[in-house]
Amino acid sequence: GHLDSYYANLFGRYQSKRWAHTLILTGGWNDAKLNRTVDYGAGSYRTEGNTNGWGLGAMYELTYDVYLNENKSSILQPLFNASVVTTRMDGYRETGGGNAGLSVEKQEWTTGTLALGGRWMGLVGSNLFGREALAELRVNAAQDLGDDRGETAVGFLANPGYTQQVRGAKVGRTALQIGAGLSVPVGTQGTIFVNGNADIRNGASSLNGSIGYRYDF
Repeated sequence: GHLDSYYANLFGRYQSKRWAHTLILTGGWNDAKLNRTVDYGAGSYRTEGNTNGWGLGAMYELTYDVYLNENKSSILQPLFNASVVTTRMDGYRETGGGNAGLSVEKQEWTTGTLALGGRWMGLVGSNLFGREALAELRVNAAQDLGDDRGETAVGFLANPGYTQQVRGAKVGRTALQIGAGLSVPVGTQGTIFVNGNADIRNGASSLNGSIGYRYDF
């Protein structure tokens, strides 16, 4: 199979004294392709299926600043966040296998997540322009609510009246989330940033990272 995903984020943050509120809205589009090879006796056949879908998500986070030194260059933030993601994938009919191809119905699932944890942020080092890098470490315990796996009806094109419910793999609802980031000033207005995240749970774990350049006008 092959899956292409495209998404955009809208980010907003408001801080009043030590309390900070963050809201992130996400919209995405998915394009999926699946090729199957079925062997039978001395022969085989190949089928192809294509579909697409979309997803919407929202995340709210609340933090409180605890200053660890007098110049406020090291901060510990207890945090709470809540998020919800809903995803829809259209159904599809396989081609290439005639009546032996599969008919796959649409999929819909919605998952919410509550998390408690902490984040440390601090200024480290200094460059030729007198600007310090910003380091960040964070650890969360997260609990999922709602749908925990995809489910759809699958049947043969030769017998559209007979379908069977097929469920995706079920993974743990409780996760340990760990992240780290570093923003390094380059020149007087540019910053190189790198970050990585891990989501560890029963049955499935994921790692991801990113690197980028930000220029402040």
